[in-house]
Formats: sequence, structure tokens, C-alpha cells
Amino acid sequence: MSGKAIINLLMDKPVAYRPDLARILGGVKCAVFVCQMLYWTGKGARADGFIWKTQSELEQETGLTRYEQEGARKKLLELGVIEEKRAGIPARMHYRVNLDVLERLISDYYHKQDCGKPTNCIAENQQTITENTAENTSSIDSGESIPASGNDAESSPSAVSPGDSVKFDTEEALKLHRKLIEEAKAKGRRGPKQFPSLAMKRKFIKAASVLDGDFDVALTRAMEQGRTSVTSAVNYLAAWAKNKRKDTQPKVIRVKQ
Repeated sequence: MSGKAIINLLMDKPVAYRPDLARILGGVKCAVFVCQMLYWTGKGARADGFIWKTQSELEQETGLTRYEQEGARKKLLELGVIEEKRAGIPARMHYRVNLDVLERLISDYYHKQDCGKPTNCIAENQQTITENTAENTSSIDSGESIPASGNDAESSPSAVSPGDSVKFDTEEALKLHRKLIEEAKAKGRRGPKQFPSLAMKRKFIKAASVLDGDFDVALTRAMEQGRTSVTSAVNYLAAWAKNKRKDTQPKVIRVKQ
């Protein structure tokens, strides 16, 4: 067999995964199993998103033996990353990736990486929150400052305390939560219970305070664009808010001397 033929053989239907995913999920086998489930997500016939795969099929597709699959499944079930149920006649094992849990784990992992040690991360967040609450302002992206509404910091959408770090507890956040739940139910999935991280919640609150009267329109457009996870929806709203700030900036007219 020639070198080219060997390469073609090895590259036929490879299973790709990110090393970080192995660190997040507790091993390469868990990462490979989840990535293969993600590959099949949306390709099954069931409306609830569950996928039927036999152990022999998964071994052929991933190289994971029966015992390696069982070990990976046990870890992933404990994390809540995958869901299992028996369905059909005869009953067969079906799998589904809980995308909200996976999103939260990934977000938490990268948040800790950005902050350094977890203890430093918590201290940094609490210090920043205290400063923001005291000043009644929200610093957004480039450092622009947006005044909080009203004189009471607790009534301001930009006031965040460590005790309610990731809850959907503001008017705008509850609207986001309802929209995401509706989209999740329509796809047979569970909706998110909270923001994946404090940083994500703060990003959302800052965007919502800028959007103000445009918030409902921007949120509806985010759903229409398929932004149905917390992270993707918040990023969409933040981008809309950034564009809105640019539109309100005074235009600079340069006159040639």
C-alpha cells in the first residue's frame, strides 16, 4: 500500500476533538464519545433529539471498546453532559447531548483559564462587582461608561452582587430565559437554568442597558438568527449594543487646511 493510500485510509471519517474538551470532560475517551454524539445530533429521526447507536456501531466509528464506552458514559452521565433512555420496540439505548450543561462546563473552564487560579478568579470578580455597584456605572468593551438608571444601585440593571451571580433575575434576563426555554422545548431539549458564568451575566446586563428600547427587537432577531444558547444570544445582543453605541457617537468632520 502506498503512502498516499495509507493517508487516505486514515483520513476516512476521522473523529476530531479539541484537547481542551478532554480536560473539561475528564479524559480523551469522554471527549471522543461526546464529539461523536455531537456529530450525530440533529441527524436522527426522533423529534426529541435522542440518537440511537449500538455499542458495535460506536466502536466502529470511534475505536472505543464496549468497556471504554461504558466508562465514558458513566462519567458523562455524572456530569450531566449526556442523557440516556431506552425507547422503541425492542427497547434500544438512545443518547442525547445536554448542550446547556456542556456549554456551562466549557464556559466555566475558559473563564477560569482567563482568571488564572479559581480563587483569584472569584476574588477578581467580587472586587469588580463591588466597584461597579459603588459607582453605578457599567464599563462596556472599549471602556465607555453608561450611567445606571435611578439613584438606587440595586434597582439598576447594571448592579450585580456575588450572591445572585448567575441567576436570571432582572426583567431583561427573564425575557431572555423565556425565549430560550421556548426554543429549547420546540427542539425537545431542556432550557438553561442560569447564566453559564458571572462574566456572561455581566456582559448581558451591560448590553441590555445600552439596548434599552431596542432590547425586545434585538432579542427577537437573535432567536430568528438561531442564537438559541445563552452564550450565542448574549454575544449577539452585545454586538447589537456595540453597533448602537457607534451610531450615537458624534461624527467627526475633518476640514482640509
